[in-house]
Amino acid sequence: MNSTFYDRITSGKASKSFREGNKNYVLDNLYFMEELTTIAFTISDKNHHKAFWAIELICEEYCALFSPFIDKFCNLLSSYKEHHTKRPVSRICMFISKSKDVTLNKKQEKLIIENCLDWLISNERVAVKVYAMKALFSLSKTNEWVIPELKQIISQDYPTQSAAYKASARDILKKLK
Repeated sequence: MNSTFYDRITSGKASKSFREGNKNYVLDNLYFMEELTTIAFTISDKNHHKAFWAIELICEEYCALFSPFIDKFCNLLSSYKEHHTKRPVSRICMFISKSKDVTLNKKQEKLIIENCLDWLISNERVAVKVYAMKALFSLSKTNEWVIPELKQIISQDYPTQSAAYKASARDILKKLK
């Protein structure tokens, strides 16, 4: 592993400029994409979430660049336990489930659906739940069985959730009708 690249990815804080800088650096040097994912997928590394910060921004613009790594990403989804990791991971799930440039296989879809449903019914922070909800909505287009589950969970949780959750929930419920 390139120690200079590792230090670049793991040494900063959550500022927008730090995250954008790492995203742009990898986009300018695509040969670091594999190393970036290696850092992100190394759960024992206390800074692996910082690699996900760059990956989520890459997926927002160029989801296809993450395609070679989606299988491993999906297989590790249930291993991510910390909120500072789940937030970018749930956002990546949303981007890859919405992407026209990425084709998920049934196993990958199943793993994303299972984990997003778990996040939605667990005591997660709002951002994780909202991104999970949006990913589930996208995947419900090819997995119709998700629709009643999603409706039920959203409707049940709606009264006790924050304004941000409620806004997303209203939007999703409107689209599901």
